[in-house]
Order: sequence, then C-alpha cells, then structure tokens
Amino acid sequence: MSIIKIGSVDIFGYVTKKNTKNRYLIANLPKKSFFGDFEIMSDLPARFDVEARNNSEKGDKKIGIYQIPSARFKKICAKYPQFENYISLRST
Repeated sequence: MSIIKIGSVDIFGYVTKKNTKNRYLIANLPKKSFFGDFEIMSDLPARFDVEARNNSEKGDKKIGIYQIPSARFKKICAKYPQFENYISLRST
C-alpha cells in the first residue's frame, strides 16, 4: 500500500480493444491519499501505472510516498478490525 506524503499522482489503467492497448486516466490522487489497498486485500497483482503529476507551474514532479509492504499491511488490518472493515468497504 502507498500513501502520498508530498505532491500528487495520476493513476492509469489499460483497456484492450481490437488488439490495441489503450491507456486511460483513472484518478488524480492528492497529498494524503492512499492506493494499493484493494490489491493487497484481494491478493491481486498491481495492475495500474502511477505517475507523478506536475505539482507547480514550473513542471515540478516532486513527490514523496510512504510504502507499506503487503504482509505488514495485512498485520495492521488484523490488529485493527475497524480499519480492516473500512478498507473492505472502500474496496466494494
């Protein structure tokens, strides 16, 4: 799971139509957002691209991201059932 500390990111997905892979924007996530929880809780591989957004008029793509390894995230969820319930509801 990843938590955005500084900056913002774009999340991209892909759709294949007629043997052509098309990229599309799923979300713009600002500072303090998090992502990757659904894949961890569902035991799925990551299937999206994440790119830093331009965060200033100068074209600055500076970001800071905290990452929590999958096993640790699952232990946190097990220790705090209310948090796990929130993550589960967010994923549906």
